[in-house]
Amino acid sequence: MNSTTRVADVSAQLARTFALTTAGALGLALCSQITLHLPFTPVPINMGVLGVLLVAGTLGARLGMLAVLEFLLLGASGAPVFASFQSTLALFGPTGGYLLGYLPAAALFGMICERFAKGKYLARCTATFLGAVPAIAVIYLFGWAWLAFGLQLGMGKALAMGVLPFIAIDMLKVMLAASALAAFTKRDI
Repeated sequence: MNSTTRVADVSAQLARTFALTTAGALGLALCSQITLHLPFTPVPINMGVLGVLLVAGTLGARLGMLAVLEFLLLGASGAPVFASFQSTLALFGPTGGYLLGYLPAAALFGMICERFAKGKYLARCTATFLGAVPAIAVIYLFGWAWLAFGLQLGMGKALAMGVLPFIAIDMLKVMLAASALAAFTKRDI
């Protein structure tokens, strides 16, 4: 293989990686716009968590994390990709911790899917479901810590306003993501 062929192969791989991560970031941005604001909490319900699970479960740990990083960088640079078409300021508001938690959650969930989501549909679905639960917990931990300490709501109030109201709806998102991801039998993205 000559150097021209190697350069072409590397260029093609980079273009493919960029296309996949950009598609993931845009998918996450679209999911984040499906939002429901609750009167008792500054944190809205949105489908961003579902987007993180779908992107990381589809692309795997490395590309999933890159897609989430691209999403976060787009928002930080002013693109209105966060919930309710927000951008940079959302990183410093009530949702900032959750948004930052997307990154390690994507890495964790992508890794779990790569390693364990194999075999028959039920086994893939179970592994994906069980892998999504700690990923959601990571997002909650970052969001709770930001509310409790960054915005100084205190630990109890942050838990009551930023975690407990979301558990049931997020378990529905986990079930939806697990069944959708398990339907894919080929993992060679």
